[in-house]
Amino acid sequence: MLLMTEDRPVGRRVGALAALCMAWLHGCGAPPQPTTLAGTNLLPGRTDYLASSGHESWFSVSPSDWRVKALDPHARERLMQVRDRMKHQRQTMGYIYWGKYSPELQGEMDEVQRQCDTSLLVSEEVVNRYPAPELYALMTTYTDKRRSDAVNYNLDGRNLADDWARAWLADEPIQTTPTPTVDTVP
Repeated sequence: MLLMTEDRPVGRRVGALAALCMAWLHGCGAPPQPTTLAGTNLLPGRTDYLASSGHESWFSVSPSDWRVKALDPHARERLMQVRDRMKHQRQTMGYIYWGKYSPELQGEMDEVQRQCDTSLLVSEEVVNRYPAPELYALMTTYTDKRRSDAVNYNLDGRNLADDWARAWLADEPIQTTPTPTVDTVP
């Protein structure tokens, strides 16, 4: 038979108390702090320079693409020069036979890829998309949020220990005699 208090079973109260305890212990999780630079999701992929397998690179992005237009003039000019060299080398017998660019051109392609990545990440278009990438909320950074949560969880844990001691009447000695008992052990 269920215990009834005020026409409600005690089990519901225990269940609600258990749910509150679980919510307190689990807490409200904050989203994780970003671990990448703002705007890296806008960079073309770097797995295949020719984009023959569906992957995109700076060498396969159309010159009319907004990302190419956002590059600084020096990086854009260098990208076009390397594209021309790639086009010329694809017509040589070495490329037709081996299917690879020369090591010098591959090194230059890697360098231009890095230069274009850097140029896009510091471009006005990308910076305007992410004006404050380190902020968690309007005026709080992720570090401030984690620090504040740590202080709150610490205080909540200590308060819970005090409340638990009060619930079990362990926060003060129990007087079983009318006169106080004095500890005489040295």
